[in-house]
Amino acid sequence: MSIGGRHLTVISSPDGIAAILRDQHNIFKSDSIQIELTQAIAGPRENVPRLQEILQHQIAPMVGRTLAKMSLKKFTSTYVARLLQEMNSFVARSEKGRKAVSLMELVGRCRLAALCHAFFGPSFTDDIYDDINCLDESVYARLYRVPFDWRPSTGARKRLIGRLCAYVAQVEEGSALVDVMMGTLDIFRANKLTIEEKAWLLLVFLWGLYANSTNMTFWALTEILADGKLAAQLRAEIDSVLHAHMDVGKGDVPCITDLPALLRTDTHALDGLPLLDSVVQETIRLRLISTPLRQASCDTELVVDAAAGQRVIVRKGEYVMAHLMGTHWDGRWFEQPDKFVPDRFTTGRYASGLEGSDGDNSTRPKRTKLPFFGWGGGREIVSGHPANGPGSRRTEMLSFHRSARDGTLPSMK
Repeated sequence: MSIGGRHLTVISSPDGIAAILRDQHNIFKSDSIQIELTQAIAGPRENVPRLQEILQHQIAPMVGRTLAKMSLKKFTSTYVARLLQEMNSFVARSEKGRKAVSLMELVGRCRLAALCHAFFGPSFTDDIYDDINCLDESVYARLYRVPFDWRPSTGARKRLIGRLCAYVAQVEEGSALVDVMMGTLDIFRANKLTIEEKAWLLLVFLWGLYANSTNMTFWALTEILADGKLAAQLRAEIDSVLHAHMDVGKGDVPCITDLPALLRTDTHALDGLPLLDSVVQETIRLRLISTPLRQASCDTELVVDAAAGQRVIVRKGEYVMAHLMGTHWDGRWFEQPDKFVPDRFTTGRYASGLEGSDGDNSTRPKRTKLPFFGWGGGREIVSGHPANGPGSRRTEMLSFHRSARDGTLPSMK
């Protein structure tokens, strides 16, 4: 098909999507799309390709190395400690007694403050939730140049850039830094960027950490809080894992180990949460609307069905779209694909990789596991960062569960 002067091939098969994402931008490149996104979020008008190259090919890999799986626990413990603190503070600011609280604001405000603390360090204390949320809501209007609709976010973006410029100036004078920001400043110096260019890159980076994962956390918590049976099952599962790490006090009275301290000392502290992991994956499957777009750098063949030997020809300059929902909502792979099934991805129920008994399993293609795509794959700072993975979502919901059990979070009743 042709859209906006672009020849576009939409790929919705598991094999085809996997091939696009596995390519890692060697043939199917996203540079032009990422440049448009950078302009929409931060608004630079000059040197945009160079800035995007720095973000995608220097900062993103550096962050990935710094927060590799084995070193992620240092980040996670810092992040969770601040997340719990922010949730407690949010509730404390509310009036006593039952009160309607926006779950999206609770999730977004607390997550953003914790992310800023973990990535930017204790010297970044600004409350930027309202501005970053306003900017996030305007992204599609900016990308598609909808007249006037994006204007309320102009002031928000200007304030964000101003705050980030002030932060960069402060840390360059010698403020205490976390590992990620130390590496980021080294990249800034090596590329001799202006202070405004640094602020632009930090804004895109921060938006990437905040946007999709905040929505996924919101939807996961919505499903949990709306289903009393599921909430009870998750509470029992989480408590059993925490119980394994309890210290026994006087009189055999159990004393819950501090969660941030637990994460610092035990890499596998949060193992054994299959239902919670499945809830996270099912939320992403059902709610993720990401459609990674790539441009072919040469003529190539794309395998769309390996078993059937089906391929499509993609010419140089043409675009391919990985339509993730096309797989995630496909009845050939998922029974009742439009329904939220909490234990859909638990190995006990679907050890064969097929869905349960709904009368037509014989028509379902056999696979070793259910097809699933997380945040779009690839090296983009928006989708591929370790802090945006299911493990982080699981940690967040565990933290929300702990606070809810201790009475610091409101219910949906």
